[in-house]
Amino acid sequence: MSNLGFTFPVKIRIKLVLFFVIGGLYFFGTFGFLNLFNLRLIVHILYFTILFLVFTSNPKYFHDKYFYVPLFIFYFLFSIGGLVHQNLYFSFFEGAVLFFLHTLMLKIKFQEVDKIINSLLSLTSLLCFFVFTVSLVYFINPQNIGSANTQIYDSLTGYRPAITGNLYDYFSFTSGDGYVLFGRVLIRMKGYCNEPSATIIHYFAPIVFVLISKKSTPLLILIIFANIFSISSFTTYLILVLTSIIFVINIQTKAFKKYFLYFTAIILIVIILNYNTVLSLFNFFNQLLLMYDYDLLSRKIGDGYDGSNLFNRQTGIITGFYNIFKYPLGYPGSELGPGAGLIYIVSMRTGILGVLFLLIFLYKLIYLIYENIKIKQYVFHSIVGYSLMLSIVLVATFISGYGWDRPPGLVILLLFYRIAKFDLLGK
Repeated sequence: MSNLGFTFPVKIRIKLVLFFVIGGLYFFGTFGFLNLFNLRLIVHILYFTILFLVFTSNPKYFHDKYFYVPLFIFYFLFSIGGLVHQNLYFSFFEGAVLFFLHTLMLKIKFQEVDKIINSLLSLTSLLCFFVFTVSLVYFINPQNIGSANTQIYDSLTGYRPAITGNLYDYFSFTSGDGYVLFGRVLIRMKGYCNEPSATIIHYFAPIVFVLISKKSTPLLILIIFANIFSISSFTTYLILVLTSIIFVINIQTKAFKKYFLYFTAIILIVIILNYNTVLSLFNFFNQLLLMYDYDLLSRKIGDGYDGSNLFNRQTGIITGFYNIFKYPLGYPGSELGPGAGLIYIVSMRTGILGVLFLLIFLYKLIYLIYENIKIKQYVFHSIVGYSLMLSIVLVATFISGYGWDRPPGLVILLLFYRIAKFDLLGK
């Protein structure tokens, strides 16, 4: 780890890297485990203090100004935008964390990335086990949901403690909505996140590392079951559909790939840019499945509401796309719709300059994914893994960027980048 510029002994440096990266993933953003014990503010102060002391005590770390200056400018603009456009007074604190995490993760070696992924997968297996177990308890005895605190943690909680309603709240939160599966209520879980769509980062994205690294099959099955049957996020289903399309494209002949890709791209653009299309299609398939007592639409259990927020999310996607060109210097967060992808969030906070920075990073990441797929076109688990990685990146960028603008989202994106780069080098 000499390229980091740290002067600490090797074992301490490795532990520091693990602390910063894993801490960045689980201490910040939409993950509310620390709120259960009212430790979020204390841990944030401790984390930033250690981060500041370590980096400022190693001046050699910042010797390459051509590497650091562009990143500093981007995150400075991002922090300014958070303060001006969203009134986020902690935006400079989180902006500093994002900057240090970004510079750190672009420098660490393969051994450190491997240790980070192993630690991440161990924690993911535990989290998914909690989620699946709690959802099973609620499925067997739906009456238990009555004592759960469905308002335990949301986007407005901040540093306030998460107050549990029953024992199961300590292992997984739920907002009280759910589905009907063969006539039985299937409660929708959200892990320690503030909503199901925010679980992609902590509960679903690690599947990529399982596939590409050829980790244990039981872990893969556990993560899939927890996400499909327990969390049941519409974003997860969308990613799986997109993954299937990308996978089919990659295993076909060049001529078929070309026409199928164009056809798929046109269909997706038409669907996204036409109001009510997604909701209409979803309702159509839902009506077909109702005859089997399977209700796809998520709703609060017992409130009798038959609507869906899919229309609002689709509207937010279209608005965000137009706002990139309408407001080249950024715009108030109140104009950012509920279907905001990462690129729309960056556009809102930094304007067109930040969007260009993000597009450069995405181009490099997608290029690495493409090259890996091309080289490993006959390796099934790699093709599936990189198809899933690309699907997550595209959905996070253009459709649902909730949480991806925070340290946990950055950690996952940079782990995607590093593992794709190391894999391309044969490591």
